This record gives sequence, structure tokens and C-alpha cells, in this order.
Amino acid sequence: MVKYEFIDIGESATGIKIKEGEYEGMSWMYGKVTFDEGSDELKLSFDYEVVENPNNIKPSAELNSVMGDILVDIIKDDLNLDDS
Repeated sequence: MVKYEFIDIGESATGIKIKEGEYEGMSWMYGKVTFDEGSDELKLSFDYEVVENPNNIKPSAELNSVMGDILVDIIKDDLNLDDS
């Protein structure tokens, strides 16, 4: 899991900023988040808006996966869940 932090965007929005690694400095806000119940797994889908992209990182499946992992981490934390 990459290290990230919450950032204030304007007066009423909160975003995420990656603090290390290949995506360091990139920040975004999550938009609509949905859980799609399909076969045996629950699929997480989300929209996002990039706020800062200092390294001009192009959208990719890997970046989407990192954003998804961070979102799951935030949801788990809000629900006080852990991996045990």
C-alpha cells in the first residue's frame, strides 16, 4: 500500500494525495462510488477527478488499482475493519 494523505480542496472538499513512489504528488477527489454485486465477488467502481498531476501520469489500469486500494483502505478505516 502506498502512503497517502487527505488534503483540503477549497473550503468544502477533501482529496487524496500520494506521498511516495511512482505516483508521488498526484492528487484527486473521488466522485461517485458504487458496489456492483456480480458473481462471487463484489466489484468496486468509482469516478475521480485529478486535482494535481505534477509528473503527467497517464491513466492506466495500475493507477486505477492503486486508487481503488486506497479507497478500500479508507472504507475499511471508516468501518473500523481490519484484515484479521
